[in-house]
Amino acid sequence: MFCDPDRSAVKAMGLTELPAFVFTRVDGAVAAKTEGWQPKEWEAVADAIADVTSWTSLDIPGAGDPGPFSGSPALG
Repeated sequence: MFCDPDRSAVKAMGLTELPAFVFTRVDGAVAAKTEGWQPKEWEAVADAIADVTSWTSLDIPGAGDPGPFSGSPALG
């Protein structure tokens, strides 16, 4: 997680809704992303990260997580 006060990263990644979960490679390419809270899509991004990094993927949604919802506009 990082700060993006002028939303330059949001714009560069082509995001239209927040929250978002984005897997950005070292070369700056977006390898996987999802917008809004769609648990199955977030799990797919976590799986993509796990495949590349030998990371253990997350079980999404977790206990107590809210149901799916659309995000708010990313650019205000």
